[in-house]
Amino acid sequence: MRSTLTEAADRSATAEAPWWLAAPTFKDAVERRAAAPLASAYFQLGEAVLEVSSDDAAFLERFDQLYGEAAVAPPSAANEPRVRCVVRRATPPAPISLTFLKGAPPDPAAGALSLMQPTGVMPPYSVYDSPIPGWRLAGSATRPVVTVNGGHVLIDSEITRPDFLVEYLVSATLAAQPGLLVAHAASLRVGEGAVLLVGPTHSGKTTMCVHMAARGHAVFGDDAAVIRLSTAEVIPWRQTTRLRSGPRSPEVTAALARLTRTHDEAEQIAGESSMLFQVSELFPGAPPRPARLRAAFFLSGFAAEPSLAPFQFTLQYLDSYDCLADSDMAYKWWGLGHAQRALRLLALKQVLARLPSWRLMVGPPAETARLIEQTMEAL
Repeated sequence: MRSTLTEAADRSATAEAPWWLAAPTFKDAVERRAAAPLASAYFQLGEAVLEVSSDDAAFLERFDQLYGEAAVAPPSAANEPRVRCVVRRATPPAPISLTFLKGAPPDPAAGALSLMQPTGVMPPYSVYDSPIPGWRLAGSATRPVVTVNGGHVLIDSEITRPDFLVEYLVSATLAAQPGLLVAHAASLRVGEGAVLLVGPTHSGKTTMCVHMAARGHAVFGDDAAVIRLSTAEVIPWRQTTRLRSGPRSPEVTAALARLTRTHDEAEQIAGESSMLFQVSELFPGAPPRPARLRAAFFLSGFAAEPSLAPFQFTLQYLDSYDCLADSDMAYKWWGLGHAQRALRLLALKQVLARLPSWRLMVGPPAETARLIEQTMEAL
């Protein structure tokens, strides 16, 4: 709980200057209340653990709602890869305070920029130096969203979308793992190998993952594939699944009905209600082991019956390439410059170019799942 003195200091600072020009005052106020009690949570994101401590119970609850499937016990080994941070939330207009204690990204301002989504009426967003020495700003020239000093970050919560801070910390954890490559695709284990399901939003990736899980296959992630470049293995990326309305097999319908809390947890996404759940709750089983990538299926539409056509992935298929590096996944590239982004995309192309691949017309989910199984068995 913030002290009255600290709240008064925050109000005084914002009365004298915009918050980003009063950043040192806010930073000092946070450091003065550093002894305030915090709650901590730990999440396995890729091959690193994010440790986040906060005085904001609602923020930790939201993080758990989105990434509860990745929650882990505190790491026992001191040398285990880890990003550690503290989040403190003040009463607006005071900014949110984020302090990296370990694993701070090289450029926290640039990382924040890739998450920002200005509207058409806002000036272009960029990263630039603050008038205050040692601080950098990200956002528009008239109203920055983030200001950064070393590992200390202040965020304007009034103009960021609700999950901005969650995504920012996920991004920072991925940035600490340069040996991983993230693609916008569903990923699952079929037999001893890993499979990618590539397609835009509403192409059936999540529906197919759920139906494959109902048939005993382990899901790595229904919206993201995390590939270890050194071995071409897919590793788990477990986050809450959002399942839209659509066709479902009797097995999936029955499993959803058993999740009593599922029907009480729904979110509106672009005006459409989505059910929230964790795949491991729907179909319990051991956590999936990493598996070498063996095939990719590019979801290309819907039909009365599922069908496959062989497909060689090259850069000329811009629609498929755009899906893999979809703008909704841009934050996972951690604000890379154009040259670095091109290298990452080239690495992704090289991984996929060596894979057996097919264009897949999605039919009834259970029949489509059987077709994927039969195809993998024939490899």
